[in-house]
Amino acid sequence: MALGLGWKKSWLAGLALLAGHVAAQTVSGAPLTIQIIYRDAQQLEVSYAPQQACQRLRLSKENRDGEGLRDGWQALNDCARLEGDQIVWKQAANAANCVARFAVPVTKKVYHHYQPALPLGQAVLLHTSNYAVDHACGDTRYVLSAPAVATGGQAVPAQLVLDTGVKERDSQPALLLPDAAVRFEGTPFYADPDVPQTTVALIRDVADHTVQYLREQLPSVPFRMPMIAAASIRDGGPTYFNGNAQEILQLAFFNWPLTMDDGGQRTVSQFVAHEFSHRFQMYPAGVASYAEERLIHEGGAEFLRWMTSIKTGWLSPQQAAADVDNALAKCLISAGQRSLRSLSRAEVDNGRIGYVCGLPAYVYAIAGSTEITPALKRLDNYYRQLQQSGSADFATMLECDGKAGCQPRWLPQLLRSEQTISAVWQHWLSSSALAVSSKPTPDQQQEMLISAIGQLMREDCSGMRDVYPQKDKIVLSGLPQCQRLRAEVSVTQIEGLPYSGDQRTLPAMVSACRERQEVRLGLEQGQTLTLACRKPVEAISQFHQAKIAEIIRQLQP
Repeated sequence: MALGLGWKKSWLAGLALLAGHVAAQTVSGAPLTIQIIYRDAQQLEVSYAPQQACQRLRLSKENRDGEGLRDGWQALNDCARLEGDQIVWKQAANAANCVARFAVPVTKKVYHHYQPALPLGQAVLLHTSNYAVDHACGDTRYVLSAPAVATGGQAVPAQLVLDTGVKERDSQPALLLPDAAVRFEGTPFYADPDVPQTTVALIRDVADHTVQYLREQLPSVPFRMPMIAAASIRDGGPTYFNGNAQEILQLAFFNWPLTMDDGGQRTVSQFVAHEFSHRFQMYPAGVASYAEERLIHEGGAEFLRWMTSIKTGWLSPQQAAADVDNALAKCLISAGQRSLRSLSRAEVDNGRIGYVCGLPAYVYAIAGSTEITPALKRLDNYYRQLQQSGSADFATMLECDGKAGCQPRWLPQLLRSEQTISAVWQHWLSSSALAVSSKPTPDQQQEMLISAIGQLMREDCSGMRDVYPQKDKIVLSGLPQCQRLRAEVSVTQIEGLPYSGDQRTLPAMVSACRERQEVRLGLEQGQTLTLACRKPVEAISQFHQAKIAEIIRQLQP
């Protein structure tokens, strides 16, 4: 989709005329206009044109945890500047005649929640929440400008206006495209050229089967097919993926192999099924904590993709059992000695608590119920009640299917009591016929090791943790808050033993913390890095193993 030079010049000239038109509109009483312009695949421009005298605007999305959300923004004129999370005009009386303009870099960096400007080949995926402001200077509208703009299933040429009547305008994805002639056939799908066609075909297949199955099983949920945007992003860092399930469903594969083995294909399938499962959910009402909301929402998407994957054969019964066992093990390793409601937002997000505590909560709550309603029928009843009345008790609907006289037993303890997560699960599963106690598997041993390394990073980095486990190493991102981990490192050895595949490594780390209060890390480049270990590393000796045949029979009677 290369652009001819003459065509590009005319496009930029048109932007200049449009910018003048926007400025003129501010004088005549239009709302504050936030205009976002596609300059090229490396840079956007955002401008704020107030209609009245204005001193400052506060950006709605705060720059949390020092993540540098707007560090790359650069002022393009001298009448307004960026101060932290605020745009400040030098002279309020002249603000109506001053359009605050900033260059915004297109970046591969992943931020909390939605991305400000993510590259998809030559296209750019943005989210208006990163540009939204308060109403100190009046109501707002967005003008998105590019050769073509897509916000869902349709691409429109040149310009898209999201006016004040659009309720979701401050939380909407948009795709800025470099080619005015782009068209979508069938399910709207934009993939950058670096995404292999085999991966595109796999994404389409998983999306189609997930939608078909869940439409049948959850008829009460008002489903709307999103546009898919897939990106293969290479930044020289670790392999991972990042997604969200809004009207443009984002699937970003960072440093992903061009040719995948069976394990890689299964990971992609589960990732895509999870994101599409979100499209069949409704947000919970009346939650008592952020941790509870995440468990219901992210755990629900995990449960839907898990049920879909069993039905379609993407997971064998043995793989499905390992999914539940490993999720519960990660839940206990990450947060087992805390109550769920006591966890902070950062602890929930960094430990992926909603995912790992949520999947087993759904599985055991429904499978262990005395009611015989099939699992997805029960969820459909829950969503229907939410839709009709705006409220529904999650624990009662899952454990009792809303039946009068039935009292939920376990979910209230997990979600809202002061008991530790470990204590709740121990009591829950020791009285259940659906699981047995088991020694840690190699995967669970490795998860304990990953958690212990994350603990070292938190101690070194003022409570922050940013780790990326890979097959034969674990990557620790450098953070400015750290004492020693200011630059990214790849750890391949711990106490002289391999990071992965050696059952002696975790005990050696436990001993080093206990005896020396420090751990020696062997780096990929051959150096040794020693980190303090003031808090003892705990190794859990017993986990739980799901009786998968009985569980599936209970979920699908």
